[in-house]
Amino acid sequence: MWHLLKNYLYPYIHPYRYRVFCAIILSFILASLGAANVRLIQLIFDEGISANSNFNDILKLAGLLLGINLINFPCRFFHFYWIRFVVLKATCAIQEDLFKKIQKMPVSYFTQSKQGNIISILVNDTHIFSSGFRASIDLLREPLKAMAFLGMAFYYDWQLTFVIFVVAPFLVAIFGVSGKKLKITKVMFSVSMLN
Repeated sequence: MWHLLKNYLYPYIHPYRYRVFCAIILSFILASLGAANVRLIQLIFDEGISANSNFNDILKLAGLLLGINLINFPCRFFHFYWIRFVVLKATCAIQEDLFKKIQKMPVSYFTQSKQGNIISILVNDTHIFSSGFRASIDLLREPLKAMAFLGMAFYYDWQLTFVIFVVAPFLVAIFGVSGKKLKITKVMFSVSMLN
């Protein structure tokens, strides 16, 4: 797998490696800002909206929340912009290389193959590549966010987080079984309404 990525994908991404690197760094920043945002919202509800707080405390917490979001928005913009930029540039380069290869093919190739297959390779397959590449960057960002939130949960209340990890599989199993039964009942009801 790594051999394929190195030999086939890397030459298309190599000219934009700094943007890919910056997008990955911004993934870490976005994960930490998301965790800070959640913690700040908790502080606003716990300390900001209490009988002991004054107007300055509320303004300070609201200002911090605004500041975090003012940092978050440009980071998020450039993260997604650079990902999309690299994906589109790499996809265009792949399409150009495919087009050059198709132009060098003998005429007999075009008489033996369907035109729809050639167009499918040029358009659909490269679109699938771009979606897959974008998803691979998301595959890095989302676990980082999950680890940041999980680390924050363990830091602030490890006992409650541990209880949730013990109870959650049982709840998932219960909801899974009841969801399947509900779906079967819904289908049976729909079939009975048709008769």
